[in-house]
Amino acid sequence: MNKQVHEIVIQAGQVLLDRQAAGFSVMHKGLTDLVTDVDREVEAFLTEKLRAAFPNHAILGEEEGRTGPQDAEFLWLIDPIDGTTNFAHGLPYFCISVALSKKGQAVLGAVYHPPTETMYWAELGKGAFKNGKRLQVAKTGTVRESLLIMGFPYAIAEGDPGHLDWHARAVRASQSVLTLGSAALDLCQVAEGRAEAFWEKGIYAYDVAAGSLIVTEAGGRLSSISGGEFDLFGREILATNGLIHEELVQLLAAKD
Repeated sequence: MNKQVHEIVIQAGQVLLDRQAAGFSVMHKGLTDLVTDVDREVEAFLTEKLRAAFPNHAILGEEEGRTGPQDAEFLWLIDPIDGTTNFAHGLPYFCISVALSKKGQAVLGAVYHPPTETMYWAELGKGAFKNGKRLQVAKTGTVRESLLIMGFPYAIAEGDPGHLDWHARAVRASQSVLTLGSAALDLCQVAEGRAEAFWEKGIYAYDVAAGSLIVTEAGGRLSSISGGEFDLFGREILATNGLIHEELVQLLAAKD
């Protein structure tokens, strides 16, 4: 399975690059939520290939929703372009995210950055890797020494569930707080030790399924933003190197 999925994701990356070079259309799903015809074409490609390879599995894609057997034990989660806004603006910080879950637990994850042919990969219990090199989270022990990443949901244009307060609080307490626009790649930055934490509320399972597994397999820790148990379908995530986790939970929960 591993080699087959690896090849399918790389092939999807080539579809993405070819369509990007040929030109594409941008549409709005919401006030600030963009989608391109490349998103839909890449998802259709991945869905077709995965369904042919694993006909008994269900598939959940960002654009087309869930298809396949309703009682399937395994579920593929696909984000064909995580970072569509960046992609639409020509900023090369986007990726393809594909994960396999079993009973709500990610067991395989691939995050692929087509512009640089960089593949982040993890399997449950087998470690996390970047182009074959094992990943390890940073050893930073305090928030003050940490580089943090947070995501802002599209719905923030219609009302903020706390992100602006979190940003203001965290930027005063850390080295810096970045907002980069691709949750899957952001999680890989934590797994690689480039950043110590990532969090976002209002996010979807297909955004974080692969990246969250890559973080834990690199030695990191997951929870809800309030520090509760991480739920893949719970619409929020806090991922850290583990060492700053409790301090960051307390910081985000504080009242100014």
